[in-house]
Amino acid sequence: MRMTFHLRERPAAVPYVKYIAALLLFGSNGIVASRIHLESSEIILLRTLLGSMLLAAVAAAGKHACPGTRSRADFIYVVLSGISMGVSWMFQYEAYKLVGISITSLLYCLGPILIVILAQLFLGERMTLIRTLCLLAVSAGEELTGGVALGHGADAKGIACALLCAIAYAGMILFSKKNRSITGIRNSAIQLTSGFLTALAYCLVKWISGSAPEILPPDGEWIPVLILGLVNTGFGCYLYFSGIPEISAQTVAVCDYIEPLSAVVLAALVLGEKLTFVQYAGGVLIMAGIVVWNLYPAAHRADMKAGSASA
Repeated sequence: MRMTFHLRERPAAVPYVKYIAALLLFGSNGIVASRIHLESSEIILLRTLLGSMLLAAVAAAGKHACPGTRSRADFIYVVLSGISMGVSWMFQYEAYKLVGISITSLLYCLGPILIVILAQLFLGERMTLIRTLCLLAVSAGEELTGGVALGHGADAKGIACALLCAIAYAGMILFSKKNRSITGIRNSAIQLTSGFLTALAYCLVKWISGSAPEILPPDGEWIPVLILGLVNTGFGCYLYFSGIPEISAQTVAVCDYIEPLSAVVLAALVLGEKLTFVQYAGGVLIMAGIVVWNLYPAAHRADMKAGSASA
């Protein structure tokens, strides 16, 4: 009889499974996108278009109605989260082009750190010494897996884009956590549609400024486009945004480092890129920080509060 008490102390496994599966899908984005020979902004436009169409169709088929008056504030939070996601992706790809993946990844690390700090101020989530050490471990691990070297003449505009990417990412998570009533497919569809409209606005400005639009990929590249748009973006965003409402914002911030770690591992396995000792050490730090964070008893109490607050 008493065993049921212990089971209830632990957060449900399903949100974690969805969330981790989404991160692994997102970690393969770079590999899939490398097969598509389009500008980064056009790739983002296509992936958000296909993903939002898929989720909107599923939501319509399941008769998930649009939010009513009582959830208008939550609808605004979800839209703001989707806009933040689109902005984050845009700045991320611009930073990749200007300063490279390594430096961008280093500065992107500031996003989860911002979430942990802001979650204490706006969501009432407290930090402990153990969790502070875990955050430092995964942040250091992310820097190591990226193999960052700042002394290679980084472009100031690129650094600004990477910083804005981190800030927009923090906004995406925090706005999403403020939503209480819009869940599941409907939540993901609204977020991804908002991200698509943000990407469309960016591309329109770019095209008006003189850059010729090139939206359709060559015939042989439609398969990776469909995989990136429907599976990695549509299905991946559904898993991601339906999982995080039941997980504390700070846990999301720490565990999100699985995505860049999985990207490094997949690049080694699929593309043959060799991992260095430093990258292995970074991977160990990331996984150690995540495991300790989630096994620490206070983590379960924080996630129970997050789940009950979103119910």
